[in-house]
Amino acid sequence: MIFVEFRRVSAPSIRPVRPEDGDILLELIDIASHGFVMHLFGGATPPGQDVSEFTRSRIRSEDSGLSHTKSWVAEVDGEIAGYLAIDTVPLDPGPIPEDEPAMFRALTELEREAPGTGLINLLSTLPEMRGRGVGSALLHFSERNRGPNGMCLTVSDENVGAQRLYRRHGYRVAGRRPIVKGNWDTPAEEWLLMVKS
Repeated sequence: MIFVEFRRVSAPSIRPVRPEDGDILLELIDIASHGFVMHLFGGATPPGQDVSEFTRSRIRSEDSGLSHTKSWVAEVDGEIAGYLAIDTVPLDPGPIPEDEPAMFRALTELEREAPGTGLINLLSTLPEMRGRGVGSALLHFSERNRGPNGMCLTVSDENVGAQRLYRRHGYRVAGRRPIVKGNWDTPAEEWLLMVKS
């Protein structure tokens, strides 16, 4: 007789980001943005401050897109496995500020094509935690932030794995913009707006 041992995999649980989550948040943010956030923040970091510390300050702030007040982590068996940052796109978002960085403008333009939606700013899963339902759990959780016109997110054209996940959850491509790369090293060419009505 052959005995096969099955390891029970716990369903992900989701909780707010805490200050003690530390550097794993930086790793998850970097994974979610394929290095875009850290590259962008590298140009915004005050002289004498490390980009990692600047990013942590954005997490600690109350009004940043990465604010701990808008961010959650998914845990599997007590270990952090994924990250979610959510926001909203107002029904009347108004004009884009003149000083909006060129690399960020395309994303802002796309998001404004989805007024009145909940916005998934960032979503990621640690590579070793993939295949355990973490991304799906975070997407379901994000629905708490649903706006009157649904949900939206942006994703790069080369991130086909994420696009497949989003399509499975009812998202569709609704707009595109060329990526302004500056000296950001990426094979991606376009940002895609995906919406779920």
